[in-house]
Amino acid sequence: MQRYFDAIVFNVQDVSRQSSDLPEVRSIVQKYIFAANDSSDNYPVCSPVYDYYFNWTWTYKRDSSIPYKFISVYNIHNEELGNNILWDNFETVPVSKQFKSSLSSKSAAAAIYLDKCITSGKREIFLKNLKICLATYNLTLDVFGPCGTMKCGRTSLKSCYYRIRTTYYFYLALEDSIADDYITKTVLFGYNNLAVPVVLGGAEYNRFLPPYSYIDAKLLGEELTAKLMYEAIQNKTKYYEFFNWRNHYIIKESNVLDACSLCQFLNNEGWLKTGTVYTTFRNWWNPFYIERCHRFGLTAKFQF
Repeated sequence: MQRYFDAIVFNVQDVSRQSSDLPEVRSIVQKYIFAANDSSDNYPVCSPVYDYYFNWTWTYKRDSSIPYKFISVYNIHNEELGNNILWDNFETVPVSKQFKSSLSSKSAAAAIYLDKCITSGKREIFLKNLKICLATYNLTLDVFGPCGTMKCGRTSLKSCYYRIRTTYYFYLALEDSIADDYITKTVLFGYNNLAVPVVLGGAEYNRFLPPYSYIDAKLLGEELTAKLMYEAIQNKTKYYEFFNWRNHYIIKESNVLDACSLCQFLNNEGWLKTGTVYTTFRNWWNPFYIERCHRFGLTAKFQF
């Protein structure tokens, strides 16, 4: 029966895990679609059967057949700005006095909520080093959740929102893995709670986030990141500049893997007739897949 479907969607978890339960018969007009809601670093594809296998991809990568984002940027008219945003020159437009007053209760440097303590991206090592660097300025970094010592009264991140909004200058939006274009809604925990995000990941953040709205820790490293945080806390005018983007943009959570996007493609006759196939799919999904598959102990099972 599977050969009569116009399309079959394969999720990244199953594709990364194994390749034994695959359709035995495939129609020449049928579309096989790879869908991923997690990073290629966490879920590399190791089996060679998937090269020359997929027609379309439906992932966070910007060059996917059907790209999606965890977050979307809108202008002040609530118009979604898409993937290639030409940022306005807005740094000279300050936020209002009323908005500045909403930041007046902040007293602590930075916070992060963690429920995944060991990660492929090694963010735990970055955190350890940043703590040391911040300590030279007499600043602290508080870790909430199962991986830290700080509690919000309950166990969920939502219970920490008020604390972030009222107490902390910065929120550490550190991805658990490093992969091209991979930027999740973690950054919204800072933006939505009036704390400047300190980001760490594999994305080119200037493609996704308004300039001067965050600190790119991967670009700066721990020492410069700590120095910039200290300077902004000491110089409130400099700190307020991190919020000027709010006069021009709105950042929201996107509808990840929205089925409407897939339906549009399936109802586009031109796309259906296209014979596209990803010839080196494993390398497209993760250029470092060989290294990642070695770490997962799959070298004996698959060819590289």
